[in-house]
Amino acid sequence: MSESSEEAQIKPQSSDKQWQWAYPTVEGIPPSPRGGHTATLVGASLVIFGGHYYAGKKEGFVYLNDTIVLDVNDNRWYRPRINGTPPAPRYGHTSVLAGSRVVLFGGRGANSAHFRDLHALDPVTMTWYQGPEGGNAPGGRLDHSANLVGSKMFIFGGWNQDIFYNDLHVLDLALMA
Repeated sequence: MSESSEEAQIKPQSSDKQWQWAYPTVEGIPPSPRGGHTATLVGASLVIFGGHYYAGKKEGFVYLNDTIVLDVNDNRWYRPRINGTPPAPRYGHTSVLAGSRVVLFGGRGANSAHFRDLHALDPVTMTWYQGPEGGNAPGGRLDHSANLVGSKMFIFGGWNQDIFYNDLHVLDLALMA
């Protein structure tokens, strides 16, 4: 056996597969440029909430609390009529889909406010609900992670401008239903 045929047998063959990114044509008015927002998939809708952008030296950062939806089947942005009181403008928060609700936690807003509040959006009626106050909620933070396992929302880490956290908090959302 020649050396080249041995090398061919030992070395993995290169694959012609490549990532294929698309830039779809989407109708409607897209959200303003932003960072630190959440995008939660609910069925065939991507629910965008909040975030922030830099408006220049004079204005600084602008914090958002808008709710915008992308219908991924129709490739169309729309701004639903919102009921209830949405969370205060913020970025760096997290959201998870828990049952039929988008549950949002934490983030940072104007004047360096670090939130430790909980909110829920019913994506069918587009109604925001405020979570219970107090309790043993984690300290206010941003840039943490959140995941849902069963009915439990896990919050890990984050920071509040002074402290970087490595703590884990678990909220059983079934007990709140």
